[in-house]
Amino acid sequence: MPRRRTAHREHGACTVLVDVDRYVEHLRVERRSSPNTIAAYARDLKRFAEQTGETPSAAVGTADIRRFAAHLHARGLSPRSIARHLSSVRGLFAFLVGRGEVGANPASGVRAPKLRPRLPKTLDVDQTATLFTNTATTPIEIRDRAMAELFYSSGLRLSELVGMDVRDLDLANGFATVTGKGQKVRIVPVGRAARLALEAWLATRKSVRGDEPLFTGRRGTRLSARNVQLRLKRLAQATSGNDALHPHMLRHSFASHLLESSGDLRAVQELLGHANISTTQIYTHLDFQHLAKVYDDAHPRARTGSTTVEPSAGEREGPAPRMKEPSAGEREGPAPRMKEPSAGEREGPAPRMKEPSAGEREGPAPRMKEPSAGEREGPAPRMKEPSAGEREGPAPRTKAQGGEGAA
Repeated sequence: MPRRRTAHREHGACTVLVDVDRYVEHLRVERRSSPNTIAAYARDLKRFAEQTGETPSAAVGTADIRRFAAHLHARGLSPRSIARHLSSVRGLFAFLVGRGEVGANPASGVRAPKLRPRLPKTLDVDQTATLFTNTATTPIEIRDRAMAELFYSSGLRLSELVGMDVRDLDLANGFATVTGKGQKVRIVPVGRAARLALEAWLATRKSVRGDEPLFTGRRGTRLSARNVQLRLKRLAQATSGNDALHPHMLRHSFASHLLESSGDLRAVQELLGHANISTTQIYTHLDFQHLAKVYDDAHPRARTGSTTVEPSAGEREGPAPRMKEPSAGEREGPAPRMKEPSAGEREGPAPRMKEPSAGEREGPAPRMKEPSAGEREGPAPRMKEPSAGEREGPAPRTKAQGGEGAA
């Protein structure tokens, strides 16, 4: 504790600008942050130091940081940029709190503006393939082709590709060693197409030593990050007619296509070199968008213009119901005989139901209406037998009279 109080007395009167220089040096030496990260922190914190003026760091309060955020908003900075500035200020005061030079972090209670979710822009597989349709003939075109192939094949950051040396390649085994953020080294695979493009590029070089930069300019010096960006734009313009291409778009496309095919989020995290898997999870949203598009294009209920109220006969499970068949009244022509009631469906024998009663006849019933012996109660088949005159051939012997038989 006494040592902390001594440090507080020694640096308590330091202005914000002095402490910013000390913090940037801490990032470079102790944290070993990447040059781009150091440059971003220095740029944001110098702007904060200009806002606070000669105010000592220990005297800066939460109200000062809120005014700084309001000043950035008035200048038209986006919510994402304001959030980045506040993160830099928060890191500065966390550094001072850790050394006992300030009592508390005044930026910890200042919230950044609400950020709208922004998904990274990617190319689909066909658009990516279009980049490699042209035939490279000159050494510059061969080099640009090799850079684009390596970006997409291994998912490299711009700084990782620019910082590669020839010795970082192992083309025989299809691997490359890259140094990412925080000087973290990882090994990434190099695809067949990228290996062929890199071999073609190295073949155009006059000398290839292990300690030489992998991608060089006309003078043999290491290619700068800005030149790589411009060459990719020119490649996209020549192949697709649109120069809206940057190195990180190829990295995003690499991750998105790999996740769509494999679904292995942990493997994608390792290949990208993300320290936290939550950073990689943004590509799961891209994959869901792809799945949603497949659903919209393929599902019968999601297609535009499809019938969504009543399913068609082909969408029903099983055969169409019988109720859709036309009834007997809807058919053209007379009703089929199958609709007539059978003898078993009638109530009682039909002849007795239709015979008029004695009270309904006028006068005595004629003899011709009296049932014959064959029509009286007896088996029904005998009623249907034809008479002797209806048969073909001689009359049966059962009908012959006694006198006729004697004759």
